[in-house]
Amino acid sequence: MYRTYTFPIYPNEEAKLLLNNMFDELHILITENIKNLLSIDSEFNESPTLVPHLTLPYIDSISKIILKHKRYGWSDDKNTFFIKLKKHMHFRMMSFSINKSVNIKTRHGKVYSIPYRMREYVKQKLTQTKPVSIKIFMKNNKYLASVLIKIKPSISDGTYKAGLDIGVKVPAVLYTENGTIRFYEGGRYRRFLYSKQASLLKTNRIDLSRKLNVSRKLRDLDHKISSKIVKDLIKFKVHTLNIEDLKYIQLKHSKQLNSSWSYERLQRYIIYKCETAGIKVLKINPHYTSRACPICMKHNVAYKRVYECDCGYRHHRDVVGAINIMHK
Repeated sequence: MYRTYTFPIYPNEEAKLLLNNMFDELHILITENIKNLLSIDSEFNESPTLVPHLTLPYIDSISKIILKHKRYGWSDDKNTFFIKLKKHMHFRMMSFSINKSVNIKTRHGKVYSIPYRMREYVKQKLTQTKPVSIKIFMKNNKYLASVLIKIKPSISDGTYKAGLDIGVKVPAVLYTENGTIRFYEGGRYRRFLYSKQASLLKTNRIDLSRKLNVSRKLRDLDHKISSKIVKDLIKFKVHTLNIEDLKYIQLKHSKQLNSSWSYERLQRYIIYKCETAGIKVLKINPHYTSRACPICMKHNVAYKRVYECDCGYRHHRDVVGAINIMHK
């Protein structure tokens, strides 16, 4: 199992010059590779001198992605080819070590010591295992390093099974075999952020909308919800968690809600945190899990948030979904 930890680095002027030259060389290599894919004549035949060998397979893959998403253009004035999203480029290095500073060894054998800032729990993770590789990139004019490490997952001692229903108004509902129910809040806060951002954009207050930073707050909310879920799974001694397979889900709400609320991100956080805790995760088909009665399996439509069946069963709609997901 692999995990990635990202932290800021603070290179000096000499190291900044080296990193900027690497980014420029990588930009040239990707541009020329795209030209070859488009069968455009190119006079560039030089081999890379700064970019590490580990980054070379990345050049072909990112070139195909740029072509697929049309992230390129042609300048008639300068008669040159350019890439629009240059800031997303990065390169990987294998020759490095992390002590009091990040020591990076270049192709020519020179070592650069770059200070960094890292949280204590990340330092503990890095000291417990050997890092595999480090990725250096720029974001918002800041230098960042992302370290890939290999960790050994723990073994869960749980005995129960659980089901998790993910929704919009209620982000997640958990139901376990021993009858424990947990609701996880966050839907109201998420809707508040969207409405606040929409009102700012409607009045052309773009600067305030950027300061609101909705994407960062939503990502932080998903992390908090997933952490609470995994803590509860460990507390209730759950061994296996059933969740919805996203390929079967199709939201029927507004287009804005479809594009902005992320089922996939919250589920991804839950899966990798469960794997770290040793909890097995199974994806199941969620069809009719919110309509089928857990007692008689008759299909009914819930009124608002309440589910009622002719057999007398009555419960919250999301709890019914979590129960049916657990039994599948």
